[in-house]
Amino acid sequence: MIIKPNFKNDRKAEKAAALLALGAAKAEQHGHCLNSGEMAALVDGKCTREQLAGYMQHLSGCEKCYGEWLALKTMDKAAFASLARDRSQSMSRIKKYSFIGSALAVAASVAIFVHLSHLPPVGKDTISPEVVPMESQDSVVVGQLNRQEEMSKTAKPKSMAPVEKEAPQKSKKMSAPVPQSAALTPQKMGQARLSDAGMAPGDVDVWFEELQKNCLSGSQDAHFWAGMSRQGHRILEHQAGSLPHDTAQQVSAVLVLLDEMGTKTVTEQCRQLLALLAEQKKSR
Repeated sequence: MIIKPNFKNDRKAEKAAALLALGAAKAEQHGHCLNSGEMAALVDGKCTREQLAGYMQHLSGCEKCYGEWLALKTMDKAAFASLARDRSQSMSRIKKYSFIGSALAVAASVAIFVHLSHLPPVGKDTISPEVVPMESQDSVVVGQLNRQEEMSKTAKPKSMAPVEKEAPQKSKKMSAPVPQSAALTPQKMGQARLSDAGMAPGDVDVWFEELQKNCLSGSQDAHFWAGMSRQGHRILEHQAGSLPHDTAQQVSAVLVLLDEMGTKTVTEQCRQLLALLAEQKKSR
């Protein structure tokens, strides 16, 4: 009787025996699992040759440590790949931005050159619009005062006409007519002296109105305030005998504030000037 061998059963038996032997061998080589420090040294490649041999021998028999090592190694490679990709992108962006910046600089240079080529030549006699000569400010004030003087001169004949008509009627009642030269008061004599000097009697009122108008408008022109200060000193000098005592004191106080315009703020000085001008109007 011939017995045919069952090769399938024999192969299964051999496979089972091999697996048992492999499992026994792994159990002998397993040892202790790697801690976090040893695993980090193995992944970073900072261990010695003896340690590397022991770690690799343990990984060959421990599926848990091998899986952790493989995951960390794969993550490390992916991180390096992403870092290299970011570096390449940043370098390309830097090149792009540098090219754009150079193009903008060239365009700005061309625009400035074209703009300068169309500008008219600046001569030596041209005066900057921001710089206003001091004489022009004085001329404006003097022109206003001259107009006031002309208006006062033209108004005098009209106002004197009724007086001349009424003069004969009053002379009948009076025993002896009073000469015109004797009827002049000290104030009229001062006004006549001012007219001879080229200044109108109402210069103080015009000066006060001009100061009030520019204080209310908030004028910051230092040349204008200097011209008004000189005009005030001139008025005070020529009208010293004709001005009332209170008005002369107010003019002097205003001149003190005007002289301090260069050292203090214009806003503060204008506030004090407006207060003085208000008192001057109340006194009248």
